[in-house]
Amino acid sequence: MGAPQLNIKDAETTAMVRELAELTGETQTQVVRKAVEERLSREKSARSENEAHRKEEKQREFERVWAELRKIQEDVKRRRLGENCLTEDDLYDEFGLPK
Repeated sequence: MGAPQLNIKDAETTAMVRELAELTGETQTQVVRKAVEERLSREKSARSENEAHRKEEKQREFERVWAELRKIQEDVKRRRLGENCLTEDDLYDEFGLPK
């Protein structure tokens, strides 16, 4: 039973792998493995940073909207606009039936 195979059908890529293997004294498999590990590590790190950045942006947006809502609440209180609103007591009798 043989190991899984990866066939690279690009002459330039295989030439670079061979050249790097000769320069480093590593096997072609080691060269490819190391290159993929390094790239994979960079990609995961970049995605993790992007996710953290998106979370920070969402938090800032939430805080901005929340502050705006608080201003609206304060304006409603200041103008006493809530005093003219109906309550459950206005809508239902003592038995919970609509008036």
